[in-house]
Amino acid sequence: MKSSLQTAHVLFKNELEWNAKIRDYASSEMLELANEWLKDDDAKVDKITKDIFIRLMEFESMSVHQDGSFEMYFSDGDMFWGHCIIVEGNVNGEFDSAYIAG
Repeated sequence: MKSSLQTAHVLFKNELEWNAKIRDYASSEMLELANEWLKDDDAKVDKITKDIFIRLMEFESMSVHQDGSFEMYFSDGDMFWGHCIIVEGNVNGEFDSAYIAG
């Protein structure tokens, strides 16, 4: 448990920096997909920009692991019709994936 808590402490220590990195990564990986989903929706916007994508992501929870890895869970702001956005990475600043679930 102590190792998992160390992972959490690294994330909390620089919360604003991590928040920006994680959201930037998610938008770079998923922006095209969000705009594909937009085509099938009666949306009020014609295109989802990086800024819109990042603003619509709302933090929900996270899982931290003893090896320094983590998963961050965000609500999708209805970009993916209510699915969850999950970003996987580690405290070395490496990201593995960003995807929708649920």
